[in-house]
Amino acid sequence: MKRLGLGPRLMLFIALCMLLAQVVSVSLYLSDRDTTASGRRVLPFPDQLEALVALMDTADPEDRMLLLRAVATEHTQAWLTPLPIENGLDPQSHEATTMLEGYSAWLAEYSVVLGSHPLEVSVADVRKSFLPVELRFSVVPQRVRVSVQLHDGTWLHVLRRPSPGLSFVGLPLGMFAALLLTGVAVLTMLIVWRETKPLRRLTAAVDAFGRDLKPRTLPLPRPPDLRFLVYAFNEMQQNISQADRSRSDMIAALSHDIRTPLARLTLRIRKLDPEIRAAAERDIERITRVADGAAHFTEAETITLDEQVDLRVLMLQVAQDYDLIVDDNAPQRPALINGSAALLERALSNMVENSRKYARNTRFTLTPGSSEHVVVVEDDGPGILPEDRARLLQPFQRGQIARTDDKSEGVGLGLYLANRIIARHGGSLLLEDAVPAGLRLVVTLPAYSDRAARTAPAGGRRFC
Repeated sequence: MKRLGLGPRLMLFIALCMLLAQVVSVSLYLSDRDTTASGRRVLPFPDQLEALVALMDTADPEDRMLLLRAVATEHTQAWLTPLPIENGLDPQSHEATTMLEGYSAWLAEYSVVLGSHPLEVSVADVRKSFLPVELRFSVVPQRVRVSVQLHDGTWLHVLRRPSPGLSFVGLPLGMFAALLLTGVAVLTMLIVWRETKPLRRLTAAVDAFGRDLKPRTLPLPRPPDLRFLVYAFNEMQQNISQADRSRSDMIAALSHDIRTPLARLTLRIRKLDPEIRAAAERDIERITRVADGAAHFTEAETITLDEQVDLRVLMLQVAQDYDLIVDDNAPQRPALINGSAALLERALSNMVENSRKYARNTRFTLTPGSSEHVVVVEDDGPGILPEDRARLLQPFQRGQIARTDDKSEGVGLGLYLANRIIARHGGSLLLEDAVPAGLRLVVTLPAYSDRAARTAPAGGRRFC
């Protein structure tokens, strides 16, 4: 069993459960099959009872005795009494009985013959059960007596003793086949849920690792195929995380080390011709912005996302910096998310700044939701061609207008950093056309959850 993979394990378990259910069902059928259909009748056939009452009304005393003997079987007894039987007491077993008003009314409405005679239906209250008497009698036929008053005042009593069959707590044993199958189905689902737990854990780890590239070592499951899969994922996490750390460290070192020679170069060019010095200063400033962008890129990859951030407050702060108004579509709803306030503020600022460079008017909109929040930055600028949108979300990529505009001070990292920060928070950034013209940036971020906020380290064990 330990050498089987997840698929064979589930298939074998379900097959065994189905086989067990079939064996139990066949055993119950064979145990109860000798009970005849006629012996299991709850009441004598209403048409037979109607015929018996009609014959008794017109028969002589001798003929009535013959009719009573003809009706008598292993499961049925019939007799006559001049007076009705005392209510609540069986005359033969002296056991308590219970009147079944519903069945009495049903027989009375069955035909004109039965409806013209006073009649009573009672059942011996000898079996203890949690079911009400009417429902218990319908499910498990017990010793039932039908009493009908004939036209001459004589009472005809028909006592029915159905074959008991197998039962448990007042229910036929055959009914437990359905309950057993239900239990087997529930047990199967529980086992399947337990066996697929490593897959759910792996899915959560993949999602979390994709956000922050922080390794989360998973415990190794028993099935060999899942064991190798989880082991390979653990190794992959470590390799990717190490490569990402090396890349971030290299970018941070370059960004730091390039500032010192730039500072010395700035001092040396003061002796140059003013026109040459102005051009050199512009180039130095541009290189400085690239270095700053690289530093921001490193921060976007390394800062932890363990804060509870109020997106509404953050947007109001950014709007105040750029003299904007936040359109809040649901001010009564909270707008909390998991993440880093510093990174999200940088992402929103980059988006607004990108909009302010090429447009006169910018709209800042928040739509909080129960599962996700939507932030929209919309402007009336020239917009971005659809074929350029995917490219502009890559580092050091600039639009056609920015390339031809000498006044543009961007280096092509603003939208990329915003997209990367939003992706780390589990969200998405879409570039759309604004109406009637312009660019519409749509940010979707998952709402705050206690489960996502918990950052307990996951344990693991070495593969062997």
